[in-house]
Formats: sequence, structure tokens, C-alpha cells
Amino acid sequence: MNNLYWRIRRFLFQEFTPVTKTLLSLGALCFVLGFILPVLRDWLVLTPRSIPMNLWAVLTYPLVNPDLISLLFAILWLWFIGSSLERTWGSPRYALFLGLLAGVTGLAMVLVEIWLGIFQPIYGFWLLSVGITWAWAELNPGRELLFWGIIPIRARWLAWLNALMIGYSYLQTYWLLGLASLSGILIAYWFVGSGGRGYRSGPKRDSQSWLEERRRRNRRKRFRIIH
Repeated sequence: MNNLYWRIRRFLFQEFTPVTKTLLSLGALCFVLGFILPVLRDWLVLTPRSIPMNLWAVLTYPLVNPDLISLLFAILWLWFIGSSLERTWGSPRYALFLGLLAGVTGLAMVLVEIWLGIFQPIYGFWLLSVGITWAWAELNPGRELLFWGIIPIRARWLAWLNALMIGYSYLQTYWLLGLASLSGILIAYWFVGSGGRGYRSGPKRDSQSWLEERRRRNRRKRFRIIH
């Protein structure tokens, strides 16, 4: 039990990426609570019918992940990619990016479903992974990592592979739904490309560096008072 406590403590405080950790922790919590309170999934999942009554579903649908294996792989994926983005942009900018990513992707898919007259539930971390992975690859195009720990692949190709996998899974229902599932790429380009140069210009200031700067200033103030 003591070892479990220190593992949890290390996860929470080892790196200052609160947005990523909060997102993944909420996803895991919703997975567990979904079995205890099945109605919770109905409150959080996004469908054309949920828009008038449950507007928050436009932002909460990624937290619904009914399949355990898919959830575990999504957590590992977003833990690596999302933490890297949060350290690069800082927590406030990354939180804004996630909010826009979820909102635009969710609304795009709902509009397509309304036009098609279908009511397929929209949920899952994997929809967020498209824009997150694309933004990360744009910032680190030449970075190489092992896909599933085996196959070496560059970041840019990993983004394409992820987009094709997610797009194809929805393309089987209708091709417009597959395109809508990839709309997060537009948000990634806005943040990283020409529309989002404000996020790349100037020195990087994430939440951890801000805290360290505050601590240095406080130490200087104490030194002056003592002097």
C-alpha cells in the first residue's frame, strides 16, 4: 500500500503537466464510474439529441471510453504526446488548445450526423489524439520514436498514421463523418502554423518555468529584507 501511495505521488508531482494529468485521470475515473452509474455516460457523451439539453457534452465526450484496452492505449498515447505539448506551450495555452480541439471536432461530427439523419454517439480520447498528435508532429517533424515500442517512425509519419486510423474508423459509417473526425488538424495548424505564430514566437514560458521565476523573485525579496 505504501508503494502504491508513492507511485501515485510520483505520477502527480514528477512533472508539472496538470492539464494532461487531469484529463487522463478524469477519463479513468469516468470509466470506473460508468459501470456504477451508467447514466453518467449519457450525460457526458455527445449526440445530436444531447446538444439542446447537455451543452457541456461538446467538451466532455472525450472522457467517455467504454473499452478498457482502447482507453489504456489512448492514455499512454496522450500521456507521451500531450505532456510534451503542455511542456512546450504551457498549461493555459494547452488547455485552450484542448478546449477548441474538442469543441470543433465534436460540433463538426454532430453537424454531419444531423445532415445524415443518424444519431451515432460521439466519444473517446482518440478523437482528441488526431489534433494533439498533428500539432506535436508539426513542432517536432524530425523526431523519431518506436511505434508500439517496436517500429521506428518519424513524428510526421506517426501523425499521418494516427489520422488515417481514426478517419478510417469513422469513414466506414460515412465518408463525411471520417472527414469531420479529422477536423482537429485545422486547430493544430492554427496553433502551430501561420494562424498561431503567437504561440511559437518569443521565449517558451510554461507553468513550471513561471513558478521557478516566482520562487527566484521571492528569494531576492527575502534577501533584500535581511540585508
